Amino acid sequence: MKIGDKLQLLRKLKGLTQEEFAVLLNMERRSYANLENNSTKIDVSRMTQIAKIYGIELEELLSFDEKSVFDKCFNKNVEDFFR
Repeated sequence: MKIGDKLQLLRKLKGLTQEEFAVLLNMERRSYANLENNSTKIDVSRMTQIAKIYGIELEELLSFDEKSVFDKCFNKNVEDFFR
């Protein structure tokens, strides 16, 4: 899974639009959309900012263990979410 795909999945799980998340990052929606579409590279400082918004460590965002990230972002068990 590419980083843009991870970002899109996390954003959707949080129930945010691209516009809403772009505001959190203090950037234009189009620029954020380019990150999700993997058409723009993301620098480490931006990745750190994104991880902080989701309440996870940068390493977790990059490695993206879905269960670990889900548990931290939503404070619940992934299995319970889909029941």
